[in-house]
Amino acid sequence: MSGSHISVIPLIISIASIYLITTLNILYGYAYFFVPSIISISLLILYRSVFRFGIQFVNDLYILIPLIMFDVITFYLLGYINGFGLNTVAVNIQGYILLLLYYIPYYILLELTRYLYLSRSILNRILSMKFLIISMFIAFFEIPVSQLYSFNPMLLINYLILLARNILLSMIAFRLGFIQVFLFRFVPLYFEKLSPILPIIDKNIEYLLLLLIISVQVIILAIYIKHTHVRERKSTRLYNYSLTHKIISRSFLILPSFLLLICFLLFIGIRLFVVSSGSMTPTLNMGDIVVTKPVENVSKGDIIVFMANNKIIVHRIFKIFINNENKRIIITKGDALDKSDPWLLTKEDIIGKVFLTIPLIGIPYVYLISFFGNYLSAALFIISLVVVLNILSINKEVLYN
Repeated sequence: MSGSHISVIPLIISIASIYLITTLNILYGYAYFFVPSIISISLLILYRSVFRFGIQFVNDLYILIPLIMFDVITFYLLGYINGFGLNTVAVNIQGYILLLLYYIPYYILLELTRYLYLSRSILNRILSMKFLIISMFIAFFEIPVSQLYSFNPMLLINYLILLARNILLSMIAFRLGFIQVFLFRFVPLYFEKLSPILPIIDKNIEYLLLLLIISVQVIILAIYIKHTHVRERKSTRLYNYSLTHKIISRSFLILPSFLLLICFLLFIGIRLFVVSSGSMTPTLNMGDIVVTKPVENVSKGDIIVFMANNKIIVHRIFKIFINNENKRIIITKGDALDKSDPWLLTKEDIIGKVFLTIPLIGIPYVYLISFFGNYLSAALFIISLVVVLNILSINKEVLYN
């Protein structure tokens, strides 16, 4: 019996049912844990024949060790730096057993669905789309319904991170096997849901670390797959080197090179800012990018970037005078405003003087800021999107070659 002859429809319906009855709080008490477990275990018994062909027990297990270690090391490192807190659900034996009874059968069911769905197609152009479909499907069912009711920008970032991880899991399921993908799934599951202690960490930092870990894991897995599962050719070594170079260059050179350039500019004092209001029109328009450099002295008429009221502002110097304490005081004003700014600035408040303007290319970023509410969330969304697109690109490269 093969995976291509087994329907995944009952599995999908069961997953959707478990998702709804648990996240809508239809069940209470022990029923909350037992009912989903019974559904999951019943489906696993029904599909027990899959395990005879779906498990490749020893092959490729060793590649999971470095992949899994990224999660483990990060977990303990974060706990060491920030401290640990108790997982209140798993602090007693009874609660821990109930969690195991709920999560393990359910996640086996999820990975079985993924494995069977991907094993039904042998055409690369179809398979590439199926990778995305099954990854989006399972990522969706990892978000509680209550969060969907109150949509917020961080939910979108969370979904992109879940999608990135699920594409990685789909690569493991298709290329390595069913037992491998479940083992890889179980380690993050343990540290996120079942561990008696959890690291104390800011959510934004956690998201950034997850994106970094997933990116490295995808690259390692893609290189491994192409070196061990490539078709026999006369130029296998050359082929492997060529594809490895593509994967590394696409992942390690493009985005990090851009980040290194930004770091270098920051090191020499050059900084870039996006104009997010119309207070400097027509000189500067919303969406323009201004480039600044540090200066010792500024003059009336210079456009500067400065901090005031915990905000970064781009305005023109309107007046300079010496106060009673013999300090040089700077007053600024927006070109489009009738009155000068209320702030009395000193040299220490100035970030830099504008020496270059790049028109309008920052408009998408302005809209992202207005949607997400702050720079960090907007940047996190952009990074998440770049990581997901990069993973999809690597996955397609692996499939098509």
